[in-house]
Amino acid sequence: MQNKAMTRIAVFVLAALFSLYIGLQLAPKTNPSLYGLPSVTDSDAELTARQFLEKANIDYKKYHEYSYYDVDQNGSNYVLDKLGLEKTREIMTKAELPLSYWTVQYVMNVPRNNQQDWLRLKVSPTGRLISYEHYVPDSMRAGDIDSVSALTIIHEYMKSWPGVSLDGFSIERTNSYKKPQRTDIQIIFSKPFPGLDRGAEKLNFYLAGKTITSVNYYFEEPSDANIEAVGGANIIFNALSIAVYFFVTLIGLVLFLKLYHDGQIGVRNAVIVGGIVYFAQVFYIINMWDIWGVGTNFGSISHIYTKWILLGVQMVIAYVYMFVNSFSTWAVSDYYLRTVKPALLKGTDSLFSGKLLSKNVGLEVPVGFAYGIILFGIVYTVNYLLIHFAGARPLMMDRFIGHGYPIFALLLAIFVYIAFEEVIFRKFYTTWLKTKIKSLTTVLFLSAFTYSFYSIFFNDIFKFWPAYYSLVPYFIIGLVQAWVFWKYGLLTAFTSAALFYGVNGLVYIFYTSNSVYYFQGGLIIAIFTAVFIAGVYSLLKGKVFEYNISSEPQHIKRIKERARMQQELEIAKKVQLGLLPKEQPQLKGFDITGVCLPALEVGGDYFDFINLQDGKLGIAIADVSGKGVPAAIYMTLTKGILQSHAEATLSPKSVLSKVNSLMYRTIERSWYVSMFYAVLDPSTKKLVFSRAGHNPAIVLNTAKKEHQLLQPAGIGLGLEMGDIFTKTLVEGELTLESGNTLVFYTDGFTEAMNEKEEEYGEERFLNFLSDNDNGSASELLNKAITEIKSFQGQASQHDDMTMVVLKVF
Repeated sequence: MQNKAMTRIAVFVLAALFSLYIGLQLAPKTNPSLYGLPSVTDSDAELTARQFLEKANIDYKKYHEYSYYDVDQNGSNYVLDKLGLEKTREIMTKAELPLSYWTVQYVMNVPRNNQQDWLRLKVSPTGRLISYEHYVPDSMRAGDIDSVSALTIIHEYMKSWPGVSLDGFSIERTNSYKKPQRTDIQIIFSKPFPGLDRGAEKLNFYLAGKTITSVNYYFEEPSDANIEAVGGANIIFNALSIAVYFFVTLIGLVLFLKLYHDGQIGVRNAVIVGGIVYFAQVFYIINMWDIWGVGTNFGSISHIYTKWILLGVQMVIAYVYMFVNSFSTWAVSDYYLRTVKPALLKGTDSLFSGKLLSKNVGLEVPVGFAYGIILFGIVYTVNYLLIHFAGARPLMMDRFIGHGYPIFALLLAIFVYIAFEEVIFRKFYTTWLKTKIKSLTTVLFLSAFTYSFYSIFFNDIFKFWPAYYSLVPYFIIGLVQAWVFWKYGLLTAFTSAALFYGVNGLVYIFYTSNSVYYFQGGLIIAIFTAVFIAGVYSLLKGKVFEYNISSEPQHIKRIKERARMQQELEIAKKVQLGLLPKEQPQLKGFDITGVCLPALEVGGDYFDFINLQDGKLGIAIADVSGKGVPAAIYMTLTKGILQSHAEATLSPKSVLSKVNSLMYRTIERSWYVSMFYAVLDPSTKKLVFSRAGHNPAIVLNTAKKEHQLLQPAGIGLGLEMGDIFTKTLVEGELTLESGNTLVFYTDGFTEAMNEKEEEYGEERFLNFLSDNDNGSASELLNKAITEIKSFQGQASQHDDMTMVVLKVF
């Protein structure tokens, strides 16, 4: 067993080392963004610019200084298209063309429409000053000059220019501009570059009077040579990319709202992950502050304030949206994974629980290191095949080198990739697909395919023309990462992604030929090494961590508790309704029906039909003071006590007295039960009844258009021990006639309230029953319910409603 494990480890190590070697060999042959990286730092470029300005007697200290590394992407891509990778690499490495450079800019913090004075200098990757622009106001007095004199000044000036020579250049055109206090001359020189039929080096001189204010050295490609020009296919791919992103994140958000409402997900870890994405983005912008906002204008707002406004907009819109996406997809996928395959969360559960050196971590981190490096080699191999065998053309991309400190730029970018892309597309989307599709192969390919389309617009690690070739490397990344995630776990996928992006970023750093950047790259390697050593140590010495569900957030526990109680109340409601008569009595010459409508899930109203001796029928209706669960419990108790005594005697007074005695000894003093209990003899149509504090029964006589209230004296059950109750209680008797309708009801009908808090009232209720007593018992009952609901309108039912209707034929 041990030999098998060692063999497996050896295979991983050899595969990773081989892939690393292949990737490092192929990177410069496939990735033109590695060309023209600076061998001097931003500090070196700023020093070169300051020395030039001091020699020109320009006070640069009164300006705000910004520096950033820039690439002429259109020009670079044109050169790539015409001369190929190897020649472009040679040109950009030697800085034979101004395709990449440090830009050092000096601006004042004044509104743009008042910006009368600014400076821009460009320094080549090797540290040579190649451009100088000084914008001066039109009102500056400088005298007049002609083109001949301007040429003389230019040639004299260029003798001391440190980085550019006029050798081989010829005049392309000359322009003259008349200003209020001077004449300005612009002279553009051009020099063809070998192999580029229409592309040329340009030197643009601008003189304000006799003072040279601009020497701009640049490469100009033909206007129709932009191979990235927006076309139909490019628009479609970018639109699909955006649509895919919104589709996936919308699914996550909808599922989050549903599951959160149901109380099935926690949010503590989701907040942490979303916070990582949010603050990593903010700190990334702070790190690249000098280039932030370049090219963005908000009316006449100054360049410096524009930076802050743009950051604010990003922080409250774009980054909040990214936070919501990461937050919701993490929470949702946590729920699904714990249902489908909880083992995939063992490593991340350990980290979030503070167990950084557990066995769980050790089982995933070293494997993630291996797969991240293997993926690096695989992707560059695929890119090489696309370029040399499929005809794909790699494009120049922007680089993080030159945007602040490379160590921070790379590490922050890794955090964003992990907490955003890996969470959304691996942890959430792959898991969600697996809940819908049984075939793992189909799931992995769909996940990778979706990720590749997303990356067309939102990723800038690799880019090819035509655009569809860019799908391939991202498809490979998505496929490998999804497989690693589903095979080994989420922490393995995180580690693999970190290594892939980390190694890819380190290649950029070590291609700069700069000791400062080398040092930062060394620190990054040290960080990765420390993580790897910690992972190996955890594997060998760590203890297994078991996730404890008790760490679930309190608000989720409360939501679940409410959901559990709601479920139990629904069960109680079914049980309580089951205690009511399941069918109506069938008595010759009579039509009887009843209903109980609780105001809450369970209630305190009750009605019953009890079969007694000699074919007699007991009819009971009761109302427990109060509502909800306690009332429901007392209602159940009342039913049991009544049924246990009703069959012993046919006297309602005697039955209610016995019920009262038991109720008094059982219920709380603040509770009582009102009841109307009657015994019907179908053969004689005689009704004997007693009323324990309940609403009177109503006798309707349709033929005579009159009604009678049955309201003998009596107090509620449970209010008194028995002596007073029995003395107070009166038993009545009535012989029913054909055409009579007898209605028993609770005060939920007469005390129903509308939106204006007006009560329906007893008089209105009596009149309604009298006017509608022209059908069956169930018709009258249903009409009464409809009438009350109509009266209530949008107001909620605030009390239980129970009614029994008895019609005599």
